[in-house]
Amino acid sequence: MGSAGKPASEVWLLAASTGGLRAVSAFLASIRPLPDIGFLYAQHIETEQAGQLVKMI
Repeated sequence: MGSAGKPASEVWLLAASTGGLRAVSAFLASIRPLPDIGFLYAQHIETEQAGQLVKMI
């Protein structure tokens, strides 16, 4: 859903390998609000790093 409660007109996939969460976070922080865009985030992480991902999100 977009910020106005309407379905997103586009969906963007953001994907990163281990260590890429900081780059994706920086990207999202640097773009202007996109109310009609939905984001799907795929992250490859090692099992023991899952707790760190939860803390960063």
